[in-house]
Amino acid sequence: MVPASSSLSQENSSGFSTSGIPVLLTEEAAAQLLAIPQKTLRNWRCLGRGPQFLRLGGGKNDIVRYQIGAIRDYLTQRTLSNSGQTASSSLEG
Repeated sequence: MVPASSSLSQENSSGFSTSGIPVLLTEEAAAQLLAIPQKTLRNWRCLGRGPQFLRLGGGKNDIVRYQIGAIRDYLTQRTLSNSGQTASSSLEG
């Protein structure tokens, strides 16, 4: 497993490390990358919003990780070309 603290410089354009393993980010690292508080990211996850995530484990203390590609996709889907758009309308074309 790639350590969550692994350098993004080892990631290729597909979101995988040079060894072909997905680059995984901790909740803290994902929140920093998105420039939002961790609490916001947790709230989004509970509400079914925000970037897709992985839940590793199978119990009460599951570990949450984010693939760098999922963060990139989330940001791409929310890129707008004008202030009159919403994130959902930007997906329509």
